[in-house]
Amino acid sequence: MKVTNTHGLPSVLVKACENQRKPKAESLSCTELIDSPLIHRLKLEHWDYLEVDVSEMVWAMTGTALHQMVEKHGAGTAEIALECEFEGKKITGTCDHLTPDLISDWKTTSVWSVMIGNDWLNKVAEQLNIYRYLHWKMTGMLIPRLSACVIFRDWRRSEQKRNPQEYPSRNVIEYNVDCWSVGECENFIRERLAFHADKEYVCSMAERWAKPSTWAVIKKGAKRATRVFENEMQAIDMAVTDSSYEVDYRPGAHLRCDEYCPVRQVCKWRIQNDDIDI
Repeated sequence: MKVTNTHGLPSVLVKACENQRKPKAESLSCTELIDSPLIHRLKLEHWDYLEVDVSEMVWAMTGTALHQMVEKHGAGTAEIALECEFEGKKITGTCDHLTPDLISDWKTTSVWSVMIGNDWLNKVAEQLNIYRYLHWKMTGMLIPRLSACVIFRDWRRSEQKRNPQEYPSRNVIEYNVDCWSVGECENFIRERLAFHADKEYVCSMAERWAKPSTWAVIKKGAKRATRVFENEMQAIDMAVTDSSYEVDYRPGAHLRCDEYCPVRQVCKWRIQNDDIDI
């Protein structure tokens, strides 16, 4: 994968991003296992032709710096390499921080990640439980607690006051994560491996970060919608109750496909469905 610098950013940023981890056919990292099998397959097939701009990797570098802070100041052990063989496939992972009674992960993300649904936090739970399983396979010890410390890079106090029910209460939150049984984790890994073995697999709506089309009912002159519907007729039914209402159509999008997917340059599904209405 070639790292470009189209905006002429400082060379130190480019050097920090140059050594991208090349995927391997014989193994899957925990992150690869829980992510889209299609992305992993296209990386394997097109790695030498893919490009990523350094400007798209700034937050990943921030995450690396956060891990270095945890390694320097944490009371336990940081950056623990984990691996095991599972039904013929090597599964690997790197645990951010480990103590005898806790595996913790440290992440930076946008507020949007946790406001659009539970999928992002579910992915965190999947990742941590696989780390716990790998550690158990290597040591015979089941760590009793899991947690994720999440830093919201775009958190705003004004937005939290405006929408306290849905918006994160503060810019740093530690989430406790439920521990799975060994059997549950093995069933999950087995299911994910089956998806990765499927050469016809296409990304799910969640993996595409799909945002459905909506219809907003807005009072004329207002800046914000009175109510937003995912069904056009429901929006129309509300709009006809008041002559000051207007209906504004907001087209959906596959947000990851459009801007953030690392293989969007070579993904045939994206190219063929670029104008699909969701």
